[in-house]
Amino acid sequence: MGKQFSVRGAFTLVELLVVIAIIGILIALLLPAVQAAREAARRMQCSNNLKQLALACHNYHDTMKVLPSRMTGPSQSEARLSWLYAVLPYMEQTALYQQINTKGTSNAANGTTNYSQIPVPWDGNFLPWRETITAILCPSDGAGREIAGGVANSSYSCNCGDLTYWHTKNKQDNRGRGTFLALIHRDLAAITDGTSNTFLASESCIFSGNLNARKGGIALNRNVQTGTPAACWAALDPNDSNRVVNPVYNVGGRNFCGVRWPDGLPMSTGFYTILGPNAPTCFDNSDANGYNVGITRSASSWHTGGVNCALADGSITFVSETVDVGVTSDPMPYTDHTNWHDSGNKSPYGIWGAYGTVAHGESKSL
Repeated sequence: MGKQFSVRGAFTLVELLVVIAIIGILIALLLPAVQAAREAARRMQCSNNLKQLALACHNYHDTMKVLPSRMTGPSQSEARLSWLYAVLPYMEQTALYQQINTKGTSNAANGTTNYSQIPVPWDGNFLPWRETITAILCPSDGAGREIAGGVANSSYSCNCGDLTYWHTKNKQDNRGRGTFLALIHRDLAAITDGTSNTFLASESCIFSGNLNARKGGIALNRNVQTGTPAACWAALDPNDSNRVVNPVYNVGGRNFCGVRWPDGLPMSTGFYTILGPNAPTCFDNSDANGYNVGITRSASSWHTGGVNCALADGSITFVSETVDVGVTSDPMPYTDHTNWHDSGNKSPYGIWGAYGTVAHGESKSL
């Protein structure tokens, strides 16, 4: 008898191509779902970060009977230390807080500078300012861990209200309508609009290195303070809504959106409820020292469709970028353009503006 040969089955080329095509389709369907799941996790972590900051502010209030001010500190720091510095001991950063308040050369990156007092918050030689604090960085903000000028960043900003104003060095300023003021402390009792109807803090994108970026960049010479917020919207490039047109705020090839967590200036750690979430940010002039500037820094994030916000009652909510912002062609609520005082009127900037003010008879719901 002859040999018996068995015939083994095999894929044809067509069958193989079909299988590869099916696998490709499954991967194409799966990847967006994985990315969406990752972003959902990042957004949740961001929300948790804000929750911890809100609790830290409440713990500060329990101890001091007031909320932290937007700026504080000794004269050597030009009284510009941020609210984030103030709440460090209440967010499990006691060791860093003690290091900041330790005198001597041990805090010097060069090993020789003798710090007798806390220095200005842009001193990149001061080691505590170089400390990256994960709890104040949104995991969706890719620029968070890039240290510009030797000072670490923050993704979170305090509520400065709907009234931007000129900042004066080492001076108390009670002209703001938001939860946080310069060198002045509010208590929770001052929030007569209701702590559940008033913002405590929100997200603001960190400068990514792109001076023209809509998020994290700053457009210059937009007459918002004496004009209207519509002037800032006009700073967007008509051919690309993700960028602002020149000129942009540029000091040494960078700006200051979120890049210095110890700095209490709004450009670093504050936001205004003048323009809605993910709107552009603008200065009224180009003062390179950061003083005498009217800034309309907007809340912003890399989450799809809006920003996480902490309310003054400690709760966290996600606010859509389509939230009611009133009429941006209305002027800001000043009594005049000389002293820049509050008119006392309700916010002209819709629900978003109402949540920025603390005591103007607004009890609106998001």
